[in-house]
Amino acid sequence: MIESTGDGLVVIISCKYIPCHNWMSFVSWFSIRRNLPDAKPVIIVERGIQNQSQFGWFYKWYPPVLHYSKIDMDAFISKFSEETIVIEPHTMAVRDYQGDLGPASAQSDQLSTFVSYSEVCGRFVVSEWIDRSRSPFKAAVRRFDNNELTANELKVLKLWEESSLFVVAP
Repeated sequence: MIESTGDGLVVIISCKYIPCHNWMSFVSWFSIRRNLPDAKPVIIVERGIQNQSQFGWFYKWYPPVLHYSKIDMDAFISKFSEETIVIEPHTMAVRDYQGDLGPASAQSDQLSTFVSYSEVCGRFVVSEWIDRSRSPFKAAVRRFDNNELTANELKVLKLWEESSLFVVAP
């Protein structure tokens, strides 16, 4: 059984070794620590060509990390005794657990624990940031507000702003 604080939940953040997954995984991990403080986040990163240093934030915050070339996700998940959810780096925990893990779209009004900004969040468009190593976190509400933000979009952007105080960026 999952408690509202995330006790009893393992969250696997599944990443690739690409620039945007660096900052996306940071804010995903950060959101879990903020809204589900008793959950156990684990980051798995598919090995890739290292043409630049990424995921430097691992060395400041020391989250549980697994680097892999090939992984049997079902076998990996079976190692955990708690309920386990696998999320993409563009998915964030925007509220405590109240019965619906989601993930819901940031553009929806569904009040789930996890929300994905996989395409857009206000005026933020993922495809415009896909190759950027810098994060969009600073002043996110002001920069990406479209005057029609859903509650989920506002939560995402506010968490981005809060995380900007803690991010390790190039």
